[in-house]
Amino acid sequence: QNNYQMHTAFARGAGRQYGKAWGIDFSMWHDGYMYNPNGYEGWYKSGVLGNTKTDANCGHSMSLLERSLLMGYMSGANSVVAEAGGAMSLSKDDTDGDGYYDLTDYGKTVDKVYQFTKRTDVGITYTPVGIVLDYNHGSYAGIQKTLGIGDEAEKSFFTFDYIAGDQMTKNLAKMIWGNDAWMSGSQREAKDEADAMVNNEEYGDSFDILLQNADIDVLKSYPVLLLSGEITLSSDELKCYKKYVNEGGTLLLNKAYTGQFGVTSSRSYGAGKYIVYGSSDYDLTGLDTILKEQIAKYQPVRIDGNVQYITSVKDNAIYVALINNEGVTKKGNKVATVDASQASGVTVTYTGKCSVASATDIYNNIEVALSEKAATVTVPAGGIAVLEISLK
Repeated sequence: QNNYQMHTAFARGAGRQYGKAWGIDFSMWHDGYMYNPNGYEGWYKSGVLGNTKTDANCGHSMSLLERSLLMGYMSGANSVVAEAGGAMSLSKDDTDGDGYYDLTDYGKTVDKVYQFTKRTDVGITYTPVGIVLDYNHGSYAGIQKTLGIGDEAEKSFFTFDYIAGDQMTKNLAKMIWGNDAWMSGSQREAKDEADAMVNNEEYGDSFDILLQNADIDVLKSYPVLLLSGEITLSSDELKCYKKYVNEGGTLLLNKAYTGQFGVTSSRSYGAGKYIVYGSSDYDLTGLDTILKEQIAKYQPVRIDGNVQYITSVKDNAIYVALINNEGVTKKGNKVATVDASQASGVTVTYTGKCSVASATDIYNNIEVALSEKAATVTVPAGGIAVLEISLK
């Protein structure tokens, strides 16, 4: 039930660490309501979904559906699933008499994204920062607290106490993905979907999440690594991380970990660097500035504007998905409303050494004007642009 961008960072990181395919599944269930354009009874009313209420106005907005499916593809997912799409994509009508059922609004939205994926190869998603979590603790669940079950409400799985390293990971997620990164289903359903699922963010989708036992080849695929949680490295793991830095990597170390590496302050080590932050163990003071500096150094583009962005690379081209998560509001059983004033003007500037030959919004088939290495577009409220920046 947590932030979609964070979900993606976990799934993509796990796929890369373990060499597995990964995917995204999008459900239209929202706030106790489910999209049901045909009044289909099936599992909607079989008790499988409890007291879920359904009709053509229920569930998420088509805008969130489109943004989420496109985000999955641009994020490098091997599969992007429209959950229960077979029951939602086709209406009961055949208005043109061609022998095929008409597409519903849901079906048209899914088909739009699908057709884009069929005609477009956007290369490899680029995430310069690997967040490394404690193998034994993983992430901060945080859900039990909202259930309010006596003294167990503050415990993971109602059993284990949260400790300082867990709180650090929770605070890190909130810093990157917003205050709504960790929410239970009931908390999230009580909010409008514009506030709860995805965010425009300053860092861009620049992160994958790994575990501390990732091998050296996986670690070296990220120019920057950030440790988080109650991490105690084994002797072999410590050698691996030191090798990573010695061969050119940048390791961001909270003061909680400096003793394991024998450093007390930021310093070069071989071809790489340790960057130390925090006023005390597990404190994030100073990390925001450091992350922004490192992302600016390693992302091939600079984004000026209020959007979510995802970068991918291919021979002689950079692809940048610009997703505006502001301006579309919807409660579970209401019609979505759009505030057009939340459109975002965005300038994408290529920061590499090559020259830029052209820039095209390939999602909307629009040529984009260039000023040297900068392209400017307007992304409507709840809208999408995908820039193909051709290099020469």
